[in-house]
Parts: sequence; structure tokens; C-alpha cells
Amino acid sequence: MEAIVLYTTPAAGHLIPMVELGELIHTHQPSLTIHILIAPVPCGASSTAPYIAAVFSTTPYITFHNHPTITLPPNTPYL
Repeated sequence: MEAIVLYTTPAAGHLIPMVELGELIHTHQPSLTIHILIAPVPCGASSTAPYIAAVFSTTPYITFHNHPTITLPPNTPYL
């Protein structure tokens, strides 16, 4: 089975349009599965877990994957 991967931030303003894009792509290419990679949630951000759970339960061709948080060692210079 072929798949397409979409990458987004966890904010609802980014996540919801990405899900809609995945649904639109699937409408035109129903053989594709859609995998949405979600960046780590920044401190203080609101949870999109209820929205993700609703999409997951009603849209079997869309799968969500949380990108792990990466912690740099102390004194690591930023590039």
C-alpha cells in the first residue's frame, strides 16, 4: 500500500488544515494511506488529543505519529 507523510506542529491551527489536506488527497487517491507526523508540544500549548482521537476513530486511513522530543546536551551550540 502506498502512503503519504505530512508533517505539522501540534497547534490546532496547523493540525486541522493538515488533516483536511490528508482527507482531500485521499478523496482523489483512495489507495493512499495518510501518516501525519506531529512535532512535540511546546510548553503551555493546549492539547489537541481529543481532536486527534476523534479523527483517528472516524478516519481509518489517517494515522498519527508523535515525533519524539529531542534534548540537546548542555553547552551544545545552536547552528
